[in-house]
Amino acid sequence: MITINYSKFTNTGASTTPNTISAGSLSVKWSTFTNPTTSSGTSSFNVDCSEFDTSVQNTTPITIGGSGNNGHLNSFYSGGTASAVSISSALTIHQSTFSSSNANTITGAGSITYSDLSFTSGSTIDTTTQVLSGTLQGSKNTSPSAGFLGEQSISTVAAGAPVNLSDSVAANITFISLTPGVWDVSGVITFLSDAITGTAFVASVSGTSATSGTIGDNRVDTPYPPTAANHMSLTIPPYRVVTNTTINYYLVGFASFSVGTVNTCGRISATRVG
Repeated sequence: MITINYSKFTNTGASTTPNTISAGSLSVKWSTFTNPTTSSGTSSFNVDCSEFDTSVQNTTPITIGGSGNNGHLNSFYSGGTASAVSISSALTIHQSTFSSSNANTITGAGSITYSDLSFTSGSTIDTTTQVLSGTLQGSKNTSPSAGFLGEQSISTVAAGAPVNLSDSVAANITFISLTPGVWDVSGVITFLSDAITGTAFVASVSGTSATSGTIGDNRVDTPYPPTAANHMSLTIPPYRVVTNTTINYYLVGFASFSVGTVNTCGRISATRVG
C-alpha cells in the first residue's frame, strides 16, 4: 500500500505519461498532481481532499481501471479539452468538482456511483452505468442520460394508426413510464376529421389507465367536434408529477357523440425537472 499525504507533484515538462498502479492500493489525501494517474489490474485507488489538474496537457487526469476499491471524496479534477475522469471499472465519488470542455466530462464503459457533484465547465456523464444520478444538469447539446435534468420520455401515436374511441368511454391513446423523480408531463390529442355530432371531447394525462383527469388541472375539454374537413386538437399543458417508484402515465381520450367515427392520434411526453 502506498499512502501520499500533504504532497505536491509538479510537471514542468508538461508530460502526459501517467503514474500507474496495477496492484495493491494507492491512497492520496490533501495532495496535488499535475500529471495523469491510471489504475489497472487488481489495484485500489482512493482519494480525499486532493486536486488532479492536467488541463495544461489537455489529458485526462484520472483513469480508473483497477478492480479493487475506488473511492474519491472532496476532490477536484480538470482535464482541459480532455475528459476529467475516465472509468473502465467502478468508481464511487462524492462531493467533488470537475472542469472539462470535452463533450463528456466523466466518461468510460465502467460504473459510477455518486452524489453532490459540481461542474465548473462541462456537465455530462456518459459512463455505461450510473447510480445516484439525482438531479445533475444534463448535457447542453445532446440528449441527457437517464436520471439527469432534462431527460425525456415520449410516446406518440401517428395519424396513420389512430386509436378509435367508443361513445362516452375513456380510452388510452398511449402511455409512458416514469422512473423515480420529479417530472413535467404534457400531452396533445388530435381528433381526426369526420362528420361528427357530439357534445364533449376530452384530453387528459392521467396516472390511472383509461381514466380522465380533473378539469382545469390535468384535463382539457371542448364541446366542439372535428368536421369532415378539419381535425381538432386539445393540448394539456405541463402537469407536475412526483414519484418515488416507477409508474405509468397515460394519454387518455374521451368523446361523447352520436354520429360519426372518432379516431384519435397524439403524443404524451415528460421532462425530468428533479
